[in-house]
Amino acid sequence: MVKSVGVWLLVGALVFGLSSCGSAEDISSYNSKGIYFEYPGNWKLSQELVPLPLINASLKEICRLEDPNGGQMGILFADLPQGIETGDLLKALYDKSPSSLLNVQNFQEAKKALGGKDLWEIEFQIPSFNLPTQFKNWWWQFQGKLFLFVLIGESGDFPGLESKALKVVESFTVNLQEFTESFPLKKVIKGEDYALEIPEGWEVKEYPLTKPGKNPDLGTIIIWEASRRDPYQSISFQEFDFSGIKASLKSLKLQDLFRETYEAMFQRYYGGVPPDTIYFYDVKEQEIQIGDLKALAKTYTHPWGEPWIRTEDVWLEINNKVFIISFSTYPQDFESHRSEFLKILSSIQWVFKPEEKPTGKPTEKPTEPFLTPTPTLTATPTTPEETQPFLTARQAYSLIESTIFQRFPDAKLEGIFGGKFQTGEPINPDGTCLSWEFWFASPGTRITISVQNGKAGEISTQTVNKSSVVFLPENWPDSPEVIERAFQEFKRLHPEISDFRIADHGLLYEPFPVSGKGDVPAACLYIQTSNGYPYLIVLHAETLEFIKELKM
Repeated sequence: MVKSVGVWLLVGALVFGLSSCGSAEDISSYNSKGIYFEYPGNWKLSQELVPLPLINASLKEICRLEDPNGGQMGILFADLPQGIETGDLLKALYDKSPSSLLNVQNFQEAKKALGGKDLWEIEFQIPSFNLPTQFKNWWWQFQGKLFLFVLIGESGDFPGLESKALKVVESFTVNLQEFTESFPLKKVIKGEDYALEIPEGWEVKEYPLTKPGKNPDLGTIIIWEASRRDPYQSISFQEFDFSGIKASLKSLKLQDLFRETYEAMFQRYYGGVPPDTIYFYDVKEQEIQIGDLKALAKTYTHPWGEPWIRTEDVWLEINNKVFIISFSTYPQDFESHRSEFLKILSSIQWVFKPEEKPTGKPTEKPTEPFLTPTPTLTATPTTPEETQPFLTARQAYSLIESTIFQRFPDAKLEGIFGGKFQTGEPINPDGTCLSWEFWFASPGTRITISVQNGKAGEISTQTVNKSSVVFLPENWPDSPEVIERAFQEFKRLHPEISDFRIADHGLLYEPFPVSGKGDVPAACLYIQTSNGYPYLIVLHAETLEFIKELKM
């Protein structure tokens, strides 16, 4: 994760374009929004604000300067997270191993004093780029702000360009009050039904409508998430997903939906154990007031990997929709930080829509009990034109195979995943699933594409230093075969266990380490037993030969 952030910063710096140096005949000055600096008179000034990612903050561009011969310099800033020092942040960003990022070479870092400023100076080269190859960054921490000066140029012209850039850095001053008013600390998030503010220091991830996030615990669609690392806190804004329920909210009560959802969650993940057990404890339920609205709140402590966290889910009904705003932090920090969560909730401005006019037709009541599981569908379409949402892994692969290899002819299939742990949808016992994700490896590139509801998604790529040396065979068996064989092996290994199912982690095809053989292409099925224990059955991805069982 740290390396990917570093890549983004390096790539983000490239938006400033090409570089060379030019001669300055006079000096111009920039004096706007609390910022002042001097720059060569023949440099062109641009003020396009382009958000770029940074750890726990948003890196924003103040302005950019362009030399007439192509050289460019960008000035950016971020709100520095509380308790984080610039040196620590740089170590995380560059990971002290820049050679693994975009073939970076000759990486150097040093502290430098200039114009009364204590700077971190970072220099490196990227020889794989055809034009600009020399990069220099100066980082300056000033009263809770982090200012970044980015310079890019061709190696031969770089010394002259650098000498002019240093004069910009040296003359750079900040009127903090005016600057803060021009660049507000809070981020405003707007939706169709609401608008709210997130304080400084929070990193916000918004999900596009074409690829929403999923909360497998509550069965909701995640619209956006906000988090900060120190101290750890997270907020997610979710909308309830009614796609699997044959009822509108008008025929349900919020209290019933609230109650049934948590009962189903306890049953699904923990075998129906009641609250206040080892899995969930200190469970509280209350009605709270959010502005003019009444909301239902559920608070509980539960495992989240190694650390345990305490979560409060606040449920509201607006415009015939159910929204859930969830806040999580470490149990020992919950009470002291809950006030900030309530402050964020109180900042929500709801957009109320006029009531729909009655049509005279009675509201259609659900024909099935609430939260009835979606029945398993056959994977074979009834007609050639009909799109079948439930597919086996092989059927889903056929939807994306030609697209991938047309664009990346040398790509190799590296991994396949289906299951709630990542895709948000469970695997059916017959090997079909609503959602599959595929990874491919091409030299220097990791390729990801998903199939959801019978349709292929968009291709996303990531630059990588190297890919796995083990790829899935072309004739890997389909998911129904894998599940049947894995169940046979589990029964053979555990004849005393009769009640088991596919766990939410689902089915994973990927390289797996085998003693004496190194990594081999494997098909891994997670199995959940009635007593709550998850097992992993590992089979060879081509022969379905049993390799290993792991009790998770």
